[in-house]
Amino acid sequence: MLPRTLAAAVLAAALVPAALAQEGGSVPPGGPPAPPPEKPAAPKAPEKPAKHENKISDAAKAAWAAMEKSIYSPVALGLKELKGKISMTPPGMDPSMGGSLDFQVAFEAPSKVTVEVATQDPMMAMQAQQMKPQIQQVLSLGAGIFMPGTEEYDADLEEKDGVKTLVVKIYEGEQRRGEMRLGLDAKGVPSKGNMKVTDPNSGMELEMGLEFQFAADGDKVRLEKHRLQHPMFGPVETTFTYVDAGGFKVLCGFETNIETMGMKMPARFTEMTVNGKKVELPAAKAPEKEPEVKPAPADPVPPLPPAPPKDDK
Repeated sequence: MLPRTLAAAVLAAALVPAALAQEGGSVPPGGPPAPPPEKPAAPKAPEKPAKHENKISDAAKAAWAAMEKSIYSPVALGLKELKGKISMTPPGMDPSMGGSLDFQVAFEAPSKVTVEVATQDPMMAMQAQQMKPQIQQVLSLGAGIFMPGTEEYDADLEEKDGVKTLVVKIYEGEQRRGEMRLGLDAKGVPSKGNMKVTDPNSGMELEMGLEFQFAADGDKVRLEKHRLQHPMFGPVETTFTYVDAGGFKVLCGFETNIETMGMKMPARFTEMTVNGKKVELPAAKAPEKEPEVKPAPADPVPPLPPAPPKDDK
């Protein structure tokens, strides 16, 4: 069956009257030749879904304001822009042999994060491309930013038995994509919670536990560890490290540990400028060597029995 647009074009050509022949030209027997059928129209690009209209309660806005007062913020202390390169080492890979995932990153106050793949190897670049959202999230958390990493969301604050929970529902257009519930401590800082997300490939909903650990920094607290309880991989813990950038600290590295699989993925800035000035970064840690397995000692060989005496007869 012909596509409708092409079928209509063929039908129209069959009904073209003789008057459509070229002016002044001869008309061949049987009437003028039919013009070539029109090319089928290019398929229309799918329309983007209507943007979700965010519904953020006053209580949720107040919760984020309290969070900003308690969490260490390099932006509040003078960070305007940060640029640099991050190198991440997958398990079993040697970065000196090109086995690393590399990213060019940039941060622009108050919260804009840009991540681009800088890995040259095509296969490694594909893996790095999939890691971009995670790198962006880590950079935001390291800068003390706990706002959703999307423009479309609803937010409200629930309170039950004296416990406050910030509830964030994520949308794409009018389609709900996930929900995050963050329990807040007495200072309004995230402590424990959970997150529900829809896997874009399988369509299955995954639920994961969340836990945040902070360290005191003056009268503020700075994120030290983030723990995710994954339904398939088990506990996934990310540890954050910082460096002094001249009046304030910025994230300079992080390490993700998948405990059940015994896998660690260290990542560090290999170069960085903050507000246009180069930052001295700590040296990379030497990769941990696997413990040497020594072969078990062989059983001692028993001595041979003495030879029987010779018979001279």
